Amino acid sequence: APTLTGPASGATLANFQPTLTWSNPGGVTQYHLQVIPAKNDGPGIDLHSGSTDNSFVIPAAPRWYGLLPDMTYTWRVRVSDASTFADLSDASWSPWAEGTFKTPSVTSSTISATKPSIR
Repeated sequence: APTLTGPASGATLANFQPTLTWSNPGGVTQYHLQVIPAKNDGPGIDLHSGSTDNSFVIPAAPRWYGLLPDMTYTWRVRVSDASTFADLSDASWSPWAEGTFKTPSVTSSTISATKPSIR
């Protein structure tokens, strides 16, 4: 199984565009990444990639409005060494490596208008 390297499990993020990182064991040909909101409430990520990457940047708004403020998410990754694109039920998948993170809180004092400019 891969080893999660960041963010640390249970950490509160500094922003809404975290980079999720993990280390892969030898021979990996693809990975399966999921980001699951608390109680499965709201959008999530379910990415099956035919690459050996060991990181994924969650896009921030306005590219994607998927992370909600002050909320805990579970993220997990599993890997396969199959020589062809493995179905998600394929026996070559490793066990999941799993962690959590919390998104930052947002208050009116941390929000400011960008357009139109205030004079």
